[in-house]
Amino acid sequence: MPEGLPRIVLSSQEILHCGLELLGFDDKRQSKVNKKKNMARFRAHYASHPRVYAVLIQLLQTTENPDANINCYIDQVGTEQFKNYYFMAIHLMACYPTEEEAEAVWSKLVAPYSKTWSNWSWRIVGCISELISDVVNWPESWSNPDNPDSTETIFILTVDGVHCPIEEPPHDNFSENKKFFSHKFHGAGLDYEIGMSIFTQRCVWVAGPYPAGKNDISIFRHKLKGQMLAARESSKDNVQFRGLADKGYMGERDLLSVPSSQVSACM
Repeated sequence: MPEGLPRIVLSSQEILHCGLELLGFDDKRQSKVNKKKNMARFRAHYASHPRVYAVLIQLLQTTENPDANINCYIDQVGTEQFKNYYFMAIHLMACYPTEEEAEAVWSKLVAPYSKTWSNWSWRIVGCISELISDVVNWPESWSNPDNPDSTETIFILTVDGVHCPIEEPPHDNFSENKKFFSHKFHGAGLDYEIGMSIFTQRCVWVAGPYPAGKNDISIFRHKLKGQMLAARESSKDNVQFRGLADKGYMGERDLLSVPSSQVSACM
């Protein structure tokens, strides 16, 4: 195969089929239900749409970042076995099972890999995390693609926090650590700040993790506020770049518009 081309290429349909097959849903069981049901089965164990993982496995093979590239791992275990580990890694990120829970899910696969599956899963998760510089990039310049010469206020991104559950961190005096308490699922968690470009619908900003108890506006002021101010300063025509956010971001009227009557004049 020519250098630089991925050795594992899977379509969305192949990802869906393979992922379900590894979970015990063979061809007969998959064919007995409609696509919506199979998709629900898939997402219950892997969270996202199959096309996400079809693109992801190609990115992991073609990236020039040596910390993210998986080709050396494919060389070690072979394509078929690596695909098994790939789905295990996705399941690990989606459901974060205990080792016993994972063994139940992968009952047909874990036996021969019992001492190595979790190690390989974490290796692949590590490679995925290193892809951030490949896929999350702040644009060098911002403009409205429908009217690139406009000097009016431009809403460039939406921003929000995404909470991820974690085990309860220890506290010296209490059984629960309020610093990590998430109001979204009423348990311990971490918060990642995500910015999505309004024009391209791509992720252009990720910051974190922060303790889930930290409020959104404080997290915004930590880094993203400075990034948005720098974007304004670099604009040739002093275009007023703004963001859209929910009520948790009240307090930065100059940069963010939120759904509140108090700042409706900014919309």
